[in-house]
Amino acid sequence: MKKLIALLTVLCLSLTCCACGGIGKAPANELRQQETTLSAGGNHTVGLLSNGRVVAVGDKSYGQRNINDWTDITAISTGTNHNVGLRSDGTVLAVGSDEYRMNGISREVYQCDVSDWTDIVAISAGNYHTVGLRSDGTVVAVGLNDDGQCDVSDWTDIVAISAGSRCTAGLRSDGTVVTTDPSYYDVSDWTDLKLP
Repeated sequence: MKKLIALLTVLCLSLTCCACGGIGKAPANELRQQETTLSAGGNHTVGLLSNGRVVAVGDKSYGQRNINDWTDITAISTGTNHNVGLRSDGTVLAVGSDEYRMNGISREVYQCDVSDWTDIVAISAGNYHTVGLRSDGTVVAVGLNDDGQCDVSDWTDIVAISAGSRCTAGLRSDGTVVTTDPSYYDVSDWTDLKLP
């Protein structure tokens, strides 16, 4: 049990969940939108109001608080310097920095490039990447990919996602977990995880 708790802590599996209508293998068409109402990023926090609008406090130097025109939002997620909002129609909005800065060097990573995403039921913002779960159980990702954290295009049968700093994790409907870096985050023996 201690090993499982330690691995969960290392992996940062605060899975962004979406209700799947029952236990066991859930057909992808049963996935529905998950509601996240509060999220804290690098130096800012956003909250989802009951009317579908979003409020923000904290650092605004990268435009991460430019959410005043967001409406019809059902879920939110924050990265280091960006925010992501899921609309009830399955589209996604994002604001903030598209840059990755390390040791004085800056480069574009396009973690906010989500304008063409559709049919999304859950979102998760990592430090410098953004992940979306489609209603068919597939996953999309944009942003920094130095460690392969955006290499999720072949994932299927996913019911929950989580974007961390340099890794992305997905929970399958059979209770197993996949990660973008299985050599470092070895979850191959994880079975029977609680489904959302």
